[in-house]
Amino acid sequence: MWDLLGKFLEDNVCWLVLGVVLLVLGLLLAPLRRSGLRTLARELGLSFSAQDTLDLARRLDFRVFRQGRWRRVRNVLSGRYRGHTVCCFDFEMGYGRRLTDEAHSWTMVLVRTPCPYPELHIRPEGVWDRAKEAVGLNDLDFESEDFSRRYHVTASDPKLAYAVLHPRAIELLLSTDSLVIEGDESALLFRTQREGLLGAQDELVALLDIAVDFVALTPRYLTKEASST
Repeated sequence: MWDLLGKFLEDNVCWLVLGVVLLVLGLLLAPLRRSGLRTLARELGLSFSAQDTLDLARRLDFRVFRQGRWRRVRNVLSGRYRGHTVCCFDFEMGYGRRLTDEAHSWTMVLVRTPCPYPELHIRPEGVWDRAKEAVGLNDLDFESEDFSRRYHVTASDPKLAYAVLHPRAIELLLSTDSLVIEGDESALLFRTQREGLLGAQDELVALLDIAVDFVALTPRYLTKEASST
């Protein structure tokens, strides 16, 4: 038995050390992050909870929330910001049980919208997207060649996508780092393409402002149509 244990430790020592290092770093940095976000929430007039008291990990049904073996939401800032109902949070998901297994994390911003955006997906265009386009599997194309080249857009209602992504909205997205945006019946979810939690508070505020700016550009006739149904 001891021989087997020794062989196991020898074969997995790198993973064990990495797991311990990540655990220690997480324990050291997590309180600092919570403290900074709590202060930021107070400055923005938002409430703060270190835990997922809104049960977002279970309630939200965006595509990214349907992936992985486990999902976790922490450090939730929520309330009214610039006239919009918003929620910012750290989201983590993974495919295995161990700390060293494949895992992903982002800081996300959720903004309630004046009309539904069912199955709207906006994300940076990738190599595989271009390969699929070469065989006729296209996403939605727009008058802005730069935007069509940089972003991959799909929607259950293409007419809605074209209405939402008007020239001013496209200009806003082109002026930012690559974003991933998902829509549902009552909100839009924003995150950066780059993985990892936003470390600097000004990065989170910048993402929050972009999200609110984008929602504020919703055409009025879409809002009126939604309120009349």
